Amino acid sequence: MIFSPGPNGWEVALNPEAQPQIRLNDSLWARLRTAPLAEQAAAWQRARRLVTATQMRNTSLLSVGGCIAKYQAQALSGGAMTVLTRRMISQEAGLHETTVGRIVRHVSARVGGQVINLRDLTCRQGATNQTGVGISRDTVVQLMQDLRKAAGGPLSDSRMSALLAERGVSLARRTISKYRVCGLISG
Repeated sequence: MIFSPGPNGWEVALNPEAQPQIRLNDSLWARLRTAPLAEQAAAWQRARRLVTATQMRNTSLLSVGGCIAKYQAQALSGGAMTVLTRRMISQEAGLHETTVGRIVRHVSARVGGQVINLRDLTCRQGATNQTGVGISRDTVVQLMQDLRKAAGGPLSDSRMSALLAERGVSLARRTISKYRVCGLISG
């Protein structure tokens, strides 16, 4: 997949070097069909199904890539990520959440001169602000690290939660504890 800046935002294209090239020769089939054997007909049907499956795969890739380009335009430009979960992508793209999960787990994209995994462009919701809008986990972790530095040392989970609330970020104390156990924040 290739992300490139365009006149109306980020554009998404499939990388032709990474795509399978499958073509069916209809004129050959027309010649074979004059006296087709059952095996030839079955092989031709399998080939048609393979082409259809490849086209469906490409459509799904472009759909997921389009959602990522739409919501993560700032991150693709080198800025901060916004909340974009697999569930959000699946709802917008009309795909099952597990399909989106497989795509973002196994597909990489070229952005400028870099190759990045699509999963790095999705993120969990870390908290919500006063209006209920999601804030990415990376943003919340950075805010907690900044609060810890400003305090000059470790803060308790309940104190961290209170300081975040003063800044309009709603995050449960137990979530802060989980972030600490996972090593996302220190002290």
